[in-house]
Amino acid sequence: ARRCDTLPGMNAANENVMVVERALLERLGMFQGLTLDVEHYLKVLLDSRNYRFVARQEAEQNPSLKQLIPYFLIVHDGRVFTYTRGKQSGESRLVAKVSMGIGGHINHLDDSLFGDLYARAARRELEEEVALPPGCTDRIVALLNDDATPVGQVHLGVIHEIGRASCRERV
Repeated sequence: ARRCDTLPGMNAANENVMVVERALLERLGMFQGLTLDVEHYLKVLLDSRNYRFVARQEAEQNPSLKQLIPYFLIVHDGRVFTYTRGKQSGESRLVAKVSMGIGGHINHLDDSLFGDLYARAARRELEEEVALPPGCTDRIVALLNDDATPVGQVHLGVIHEIGRASCRERV
């Protein structure tokens, strides 16, 4: 899988990531945990007038910004794929933590004149992490906000579900 930090000239030190202002999220209705009211938030947060790209190092330390993170749950036969993050995870605050999804940052290289920026970035993140059979699709099922942790204070997860029914072959 291709990682952002292995792309030519790209690493966390020079990556610019998509952020929205926390104040915008507060105006829309701040929540802790999950919300299923995805459309209410995403139609505003993904409007190009409401997001920008900033240096990842700044975004990781600035709780007035929220980084939008596509996050994929892989579900098979009622079980959710989980894993424990290793020392090479790229985010030291998450080492040895159990994760139940995969995903990552939307960066400035995802931006172009054509197509849906979010969909393109989400697909890139998924393909960097796993190989799925042809025909798999996903659907956005929730947003996740966790202001109880330093990592959560600067991220807003966009939760996608990938299930066996969406693939022509077994996941």
